[in-house]
Amino acid sequence: LGLTGLQMMQLHPYQQVYFNFLVDRETPEYLGTQYDLDYWGLSPYEGLQYLLRAYPEGTIEVDSHQRGDREILPAADRERIRIKSFDDAEFYIGFQRKLAFDGGLRPFPESALYTRQIYNSTILVVARYADIRRQWEREYQSAKAGELLGSSKFDLYRKGNVLTYVKEPCDYSDQEGRFWLNVEPLAADDLPWRIRNEGYEDRGFGFASHGTRFNGKCAKTALLPDYPLAEIQTGQDKDGPREGWEISIDFRVPEYRAEYAAVTATAPLIRSGFNVYRQDNQLIYTKEPCAAADTTGRFALHLWTVQDEDLPADRRQYGFDNLDFSFEQYGVQFDDKCLIRVPLPDYLLTGVETGQSDATGKIWTELVDLRDEAYRTVYPELTAGEPALRAFFDLYLQGRSLIYTREACGEDDAAARFALHIWPEQESDLPADRRQAGFENRDFSLEQFGTRFDGKCLAVVPLPGYPIKEIWTGQFIPGQEPLWEGMLTVE
Repeated sequence: LGLTGLQMMQLHPYQQVYFNFLVDRETPEYLGTQYDLDYWGLSPYEGLQYLLRAYPEGTIEVDSHQRGDREILPAADRERIRIKSFDDAEFYIGFQRKLAFDGGLRPFPESALYTRQIYNSTILVVARYADIRRQWEREYQSAKAGELLGSSKFDLYRKGNVLTYVKEPCDYSDQEGRFWLNVEPLAADDLPWRIRNEGYEDRGFGFASHGTRFNGKCAKTALLPDYPLAEIQTGQDKDGPREGWEISIDFRVPEYRAEYAAVTATAPLIRSGFNVYRQDNQLIYTKEPCAAADTTGRFALHLWTVQDEDLPADRRQYGFDNLDFSFEQYGVQFDDKCLIRVPLPDYLLTGVETGQSDATGKIWTELVDLRDEAYRTVYPELTAGEPALRAFFDLYLQGRSLIYTREACGEDDAAARFALHIWPEQESDLPADRRQAGFENRDFSLEQFGTRFDGKCLAVVPLPGYPIKEIWTGQFIPGQEPLWEGMLTVE
């Protein structure tokens, strides 16, 4: 305690800047960039005393931040200190809170008339505003030589990990209101653990702490994190009559451009309001040019599969899966393009219906038949083993599906209608209008549940969920004897 007390006495009147030996006190400017040192702004009083010594005659013009320090000077000295606006003051006095914010514009060391350092970190700078404005102008032009990320009320430039907001012309009202900055990383694990659930880091700030206004220009800076960025959202809150503004900047745009070019170099599955491609178990929607109006409304996406059992339980009664979505869920807009990537389920698709609608109705809709591709893939698997019934079509029972196959299948074989009568173990399981007949009629056409491809025919017919005793099936032409028929007892 005695050593600590001695060091604090040596630091007086800046004893609040004391740090113990566990903290790096040797590296130049380390403390000033990591911590608040002169938090309460005590050092500007020393800056006024310096100016009074350096300029023993005449008046000294400083900015309004020094109003309070002026009042505690002796009366004679107080008379010599004149408070001016930032634009008209001759001398700048900056203390550490103003100097150490993230990349904020500040005088170069060579432009300072006087400095005070504690533990090798600057807590006070006195300089001429003329020198500072020249330095600010250099930094302003240097910032504008960086990458232009986007424009709103302020233009945003990036140089390294420094984000600079610039505006010209700019007046006092433009710097009012808090600036907010939300930073989203590519990997959530890069965020501090306490905010990972938020998904972004809040780096908001006020203009006075991070920026300056000079020569009719405004420039303010913020330090971006070192981790790879996915997106930043920034803007300025509404303040009185001044309207707020906001902008989003997506750092993944180069990746989007490369992906867009690769996808659109292939043939689309659908050409319509959006072109739709099928790649890597996802549907990719593209549009160029794409305006904000093209991203509104709802996108419909209905999927059919080989067997209804592949569908989620709550969708089996409908016979297709519903994956409707909004642009915000899967889409990005960049340059004048739109790119939507919708993940597909793992089951094999026999059909896709998709489109877009708004409050006025359908904008576009398309249906794609994928049965040939799907059935060609599953045919060997479905026809493995002995059929449950050998007839003109061989029949296989798999789960809750009845599978019809024929190797040498002509157009006429596929055209005739199929009869399918199902007897349940208990008549009470039948629909009410079929109980008198004692069986359920599920006649169908090949087009409903199958297709003809490579000279083969394949149909996968969903069976009802109740326990089944017998199945009678065949093919017929209305008004004629059955072309073929067979009875199947379900074990």
